[in-house]
Amino acid sequence: MIVHIGYHKTGTTWLQESVFARHPNMAVPFSVAELNELIVRPNSFAFDPDKTRSQILSRTVESQRVPVLSYERLSGDPLSGGRDSKEMADRLYRLFPEAKIVIVLREQIEAIASIYKQYVLMGGCGTVSQFMSHPDEGLPEYAFFDVKYYCYDALVNYYLEKFGAPNVLVCYYEDLRRDWVGFLSNLLSAVGVDPSFIPNASERVHVSLSDTSIQLLAILNRFGRTYPHPAPFLEIDWIRRYGRSALYKTNNLWRCMSLGRSVKEQVRQQCPIERFRESNRQLSTLVSRDISELGYLC
Repeated sequence: MIVHIGYHKTGTTWLQESVFARHPNMAVPFSVAELNELIVRPNSFAFDPDKTRSQILSRTVESQRVPVLSYERLSGDPLSGGRDSKEMADRLYRLFPEAKIVIVLREQIEAIASIYKQYVLMGGCGTVSQFMSHPDEGLPEYAFFDVKYYCYDALVNYYLEKFGAPNVLVCYYEDLRRDWVGFLSNLLSAVGVDPSFIPNASERVHVSLSDTSIQLLAILNRFGRTYPHPAPFLEIDWIRRYGRSALYKTNNLWRCMSLGRSVKEQVRQQCPIERFRESNRQLSTLVSRDISELGYLC
């Protein structure tokens, strides 16, 4: 059993659709929606590992291919600070203590900038500063983004302790971007399947909006009822819908324009750089690799 837990915005969809689902030695028996219902959604009192394990094995026991459970939410929810990351790890261990775990990381500032854009695409209307700021005193912080989710050493160390170093593979999005063939070969070899498999290199899963388009969409989201913004002051949803469509159609034009500092620059200003630096040093020790060569602060 292979379990790929993300992180979010690390090429997960490409891995799911172009690699895991198409490799001749691998099988993806469950969609992310089904994994959400089976593993993530049940509360702590309702989660039944024996029943869930039986349900999962019922779809994999007759297959000659290696089953892959791939869902980035298994690493935690970044929009709520990853506060159930340990709970997810414990559930996975109770289900499949013999599993091989795949974790893909991304340099923190890049990762947070990308997840902010995802938040806006989901309907969020806050600025980068508002998205990353802690709530006022007296409000429950557990419902908000928290940069501690991106201090990777804690999660990686916990998985190493639970599953054992031989069963935990830590990969990097930066390696994927630099040399995707080498990245893929190393990943497949580590989990014990044919490393020579090469997916269609021309496939592109997502086309991202420019920073300017994202900033404009955050404004438009104020006019519609969305998951992150369920109670707009003025609900005129057609403005948001048509505006969003227009932004996608004119995205290349907006790439040439600027409304101020880039999303990445705004994230960098809000980030606790020293906290990330210390976390990355610990991570380098855990994985026996100098990740500063990949652009991580160390």
